[in-house]
Amino acid sequence: LWRWSDGSLKRMSVPYYLWHYQMAEECAADAMAIDPNAPGAASLLARALLAQQLEGAARGDDAPEALAGSMALAQSLGYDAANEALRESINGGNWDVAGACCDLIKATYGGESLAGSALNEAMQSNNKQLRSCAAIALIEMNAGGIGDAGTALGLVAQAASESAVRQVLVIDDRDETRGQMVRALTGAGYVAMQESNGALGVARAKSSPSADVIIVRADLGDQANTIPSARLLSSLAVIDELGRDPRTKDMSLVVLVQDTPESKKDVVRAFLSEKYGDAVKAYVDAPVVEAAFLGEIAAAAEARDLNADREQANTLAARAAAALASMDANNGALNVGVAVEPLSTAATSGPTAEIRMNAVKALGNLRAGGAEALVEVLTEGEGDELRAAAASALGSVMAKVSGGAEAVQALMTAAGGEGAIATAALKALGHVSELTPAQRLEVFRKHRLMVASDAE
Repeated sequence: LWRWSDGSLKRMSVPYYLWHYQMAEECAADAMAIDPNAPGAASLLARALLAQQLEGAARGDDAPEALAGSMALAQSLGYDAANEALRESINGGNWDVAGACCDLIKATYGGESLAGSALNEAMQSNNKQLRSCAAIALIEMNAGGIGDAGTALGLVAQAASESAVRQVLVIDDRDETRGQMVRALTGAGYVAMQESNGALGVARAKSSPSADVIIVRADLGDQANTIPSARLLSSLAVIDELGRDPRTKDMSLVVLVQDTPESKKDVVRAFLSEKYGDAVKAYVDAPVVEAAFLGEIAAAAEARDLNADREQANTLAARAAAALASMDANNGALNVGVAVEPLSTAATSGPTAEIRMNAVKALGNLRAGGAEALVEVLTEGEGDELRAAAASALGSVMAKVSGGAEAVQALMTAAGGEGAIATAALKALGHVSELTPAQRLEVFRKHRLMVASDAE
């Protein structure tokens, strides 16, 4: 890159994987220098910064240390730039950057009207993770005037109990087969992304490092105006780049083959098998037979380690539950009851201790139900801290909602123990509206302070 600095033009070297983001920065900054109100310039600058932040996170210790400041610099651009950056990311289908934009909006929010917020558009997108990110940001902002607060609450509650979801990217320039594959994948529960151009598909794969499977057509290119060998070379260039880049080389690669007047799919498959070996996990035929197609995709997806995706899903679930644990639950316009079932599932069987703890606290904050799940955690949960939190949450819930005789007895039994659990249960009993005067007397007698001693 060439930059003007200290009165002279200087040649700067940047990592190749950041070059296009740096160029986007330069273009956006130049546009803003000419016209500070240039449409889209601040948005482009914000997206370039967030894309570099994601790039740095994906590359770990190999990334330049300066990328750690990407979010702070993006925040300096303000709320309007963040909002427009999210809208443009949605329009471009750049889901990972869009998710980061949701956090940027939350970080820059200063009480602006949310009537036209791009977060509302994000909650309606066809990307499940983005819908969750947008809803969590809205709940965390604790802002009034959310366009669809009920939808946000429901999405956050669902995210709190989500597990990892497989993601598939389809690179195919034939509308018919691409649409057929995307519909089949979506119906089977995958998050499906699509591109009709090889270069754009590679860029999408690099910017969405959570994809598990990439499907590439073996003959990308204009059928009418491109010779067959050129179309094959186009697909080979895509496959080679995906296998070379550290962000995409571990994704499972599937190749779509189809008979053409020039060559049979068996010939193409044999050539690619010899060239790439096990690097291509499967070959699928066009026209697509849905059952066979989904079977190959499932096998290819299972061949990829889910650890990174699972960690991402767990982080999102923990954050969702934490948002519900801290939200203002006194908004009578919200039906917080929609969150009880998914939070109960997360509290009893969430995959991490953080998720279970946050879900327990969320049930206590919402006070809309979940007593049965909290009793299970109180009596069978792992660790005193979690069980004490369950006791406190159970008391909060039963201040407004009946938990039944079993829940009352569980608290009374726990209060008879020792330590933090007993103390939390004893305090919780004070909130239980259905505790009878006789039971309160029983609690008092069992826990009476032993300040007196036997008189001689």
